[in-house]
Amino acid sequence: MCYEEIKIGALYPLTGDYAFVGNSIKKALDFYVYLVNNQNEICIPKDLNIPKLGRRNIRLIWSDTRGDSEVALAEAKRLIEREGVTSIIGSYQSTVTSSVSLLTEVLKVPYVSPDADAGVLARRGLKYFFKVGTDDITYTNALFGMMQANGILNYSLGSLAENSVLGQGDVQSLINVSNKYGYDISILELYSSEIRDIKERLIQMQCYNPGIIFTGQLSKDAITTIKALKELNYYPKAMFDQTSDYASNEVLEATGADANYIVSAVPWAVGVTKKIPLAKVVNEMFKDLYSENLNSVNSESFTGIYVLIDAITRACSNTPEAIRKALVTTCIPKERLIMPWNGVCFNENGKNIFASSIVVQILNESLKIVWPGYFKEANLVFPAPQWNSR
Repeated sequence: MCYEEIKIGALYPLTGDYAFVGNSIKKALDFYVYLVNNQNEICIPKDLNIPKLGRRNIRLIWSDTRGDSEVALAEAKRLIEREGVTSIIGSYQSTVTSSVSLLTEVLKVPYVSPDADAGVLARRGLKYFFKVGTDDITYTNALFGMMQANGILNYSLGSLAENSVLGQGDVQSLINVSNKYGYDISILELYSSEIRDIKERLIQMQCYNPGIIFTGQLSKDAITTIKALKELNYYPKAMFDQTSDYASNEVLEATGADANYIVSAVPWAVGVTKKIPLAKVVNEMFKDLYSENLNSVNSESFTGIYVLIDAITRACSNTPEAIRKALVTTCIPKERLIMPWNGVCFNENGKNIFASSIVVQILNESLKIVWPGYFKEANLVFPAPQWNSR
């Protein structure tokens, strides 16, 4: 039987500093495409509502950004002009996503972003950009919601963030939300991704002694920060992560018990499977294939490719414009998602208005949901014990 091949460009860091995350995302995307292309041969949960493609097959054309915006731009152009993809999904890093989305806007090719966190990405008025997942303001609001629920009041705050699209967004979100709730920020530390003088920045923060440090960092810098805190024998009352990266498998594997007590706002954790039956079934299928659970990053990536292929099946043709129009009209109910969200529906800027966050704490080297109450698995440990008390 002859099949029409639908090509989707998948643009992620598969080598370099963020290869661990990129390859984790690759597993989730490949997994969903496998389900779509083989739905007649395998048992698939009915609620997932896998789209029927008829005589069509999905093919992901993978391209390695190496974590570099210039490389990503060249690869995106190659995917569109030489490989003939009619949509792109990517790219984890907000800086890379920002650059590539401007190119796809000019070339009029839909770009679905499930896993880049910077909220500014969906505030630029782009017509071909669709942000499925959570963002800095969502994460920050969740952390403050958790603080209010636990009576964490009257503490000074500090911020440690990379000086990038992501970090700047996290800092601005912290300023806005802390003002709303009446918290004081005693110190803001933005560091260059080239220099990465994180230990020196932490020494500076010690002088100001903020009660809680908020972080806007990706996984590599999260690992460096945890190790530097231990070397300095310094720990504030709490470390709050605004990007979900401290909750990543990469960080947990690299730092072990030293990551305990860190609090992270995340879009998903294994704990939600206790309340969302579809998430439980899908995660078990993924684990059977890869011997690991879905995680806080690739769960969003899985949802992103789900949303994109749903739009492709509703489009009147496999052209970029038809796919864009179908994405605009996306309205997926929560019952069809593995995420703890109320659905997927895009506003005029391509932002999913239902993307939300839960809050986890690392306890005994495992993620436990501490907020909101519906998903809660453990009580928050606050303040965190100092290094010599662990």
